[in-house]
Amino acid sequence: MSGNITKGVVTFICGGVLGWTLHANWLSPASPEIAYQEDDAPAQGLAAESESVTTQSSRSTEGVGRLARLLREEHFEDVIQLYFGLANNADEAAVQLLRNMILQHARELKDTHRYQPAAELLTQYIYNEFRDVEARELLSNIYGLQDDYLSQLNTLYEARVYAYRPATLRRIKKYIRTTEAIYRSQLITHNDYQGLLELYQLLTQLEPDHPDHFLGLAEAKLGLKDYTGARQSLNLVIDDPSVSNQVNLLLARLEKEDPVVREREITGIPLEQAGEHYVVEAWINNTTQIKLLIDTGASLTIIQPNTLSASGADLQNAPKIGQFHTVNGPTRGPIVVLNNLAVGEYVVNNLEVGALEVTTLSGADGLLGMNYLKHFEFFIDQRNGVLRLTPRALQN
Repeated sequence: MSGNITKGVVTFICGGVLGWTLHANWLSPASPEIAYQEDDAPAQGLAAESESVTTQSSRSTEGVGRLARLLREEHFEDVIQLYFGLANNADEAAVQLLRNMILQHARELKDTHRYQPAAELLTQYIYNEFRDVEARELLSNIYGLQDDYLSQLNTLYEARVYAYRPATLRRIKKYIRTTEAIYRSQLITHNDYQGLLELYQLLTQLEPDHPDHFLGLAEAKLGLKDYTGARQSLNLVIDDPSVSNQVNLLLARLEKEDPVVREREITGIPLEQAGEHYVVEAWINNTTQIKLLIDTGASLTIIQPNTLSASGADLQNAPKIGQFHTVNGPTRGPIVVLNNLAVGEYVVNNLEVGALEVTTLSGADGLLGMNYLKHFEFFIDQRNGVLRLTPRALQN
């Protein structure tokens, strides 16, 4: 089957499921202590110096002054080290003060058009304080001021994962749609169909249940005269009544430009609903049937350790150790390579998966992450309760 595809490079993208998001830092087996360094090693440098102050009051006063100086000098690595060293021993009000100093300095850099250092400071801060929605919104705004719309959209979708207030969610959704519309308009004005393709390749991965994105993807492919690809993208949403008129218009254009193209039916793979998310059946190495919860926010596919062991995976001699960020903080787990993982007829060979115990899976055996899903264009058809897949042409 054309779904047999070798594994490619994986990047972390935004999203998440059931209140937790993860990403992996790949560690060689020879140096797994790297994963422990922040937790187990004694604090070094500025963070360690802050511990020498004997009272919380004096430590906070000294820390505020030192943090302000380091921000002015733009020693951002030291800023973050000091912030977390102080935050571990400060009360909530003091931590909020330190956080506000960092965000305010980023705003001042933005307001003086110093976008690169502002983005650098926020990126380092968010790496650890990954639930800070305000910081992510500020970073997205900085990307927008630089016309880096793809990074802006990525950051907004990441912010949406951690936002829980309805007003915040509405605001972020509005920013997402506005950013998409602005960038789309610029690309079409300049007939930049390659840029349009990149935009909608990203959006269909970040929001695979939004059928309008697949129309944009098909339009980009039509502009590039990729008629087969355009047909595949339209077939993913052809049964969705909310976009049926637009699909028919694009199909008519497609038939006019290239009448030789023939439609290939895309079979839907049944989904089980788990709250606001969906579970799909999969097979490990053609022998072990499992259920995986679809999570476009997970860069790596995750499977429960006991399930992997039962399928024959050797977790004790895993070639890599991954450090994952979860809602309960960082944790570690082995990473193994499966001969293949299949969802329906669609197979990905030599797939890395993390062995991690996850308690919030609604009866599933793990998470189907982007290192599998990136090989396909996929649409979560909520109306019909199916996952529609078609192979994606991988980019070098």
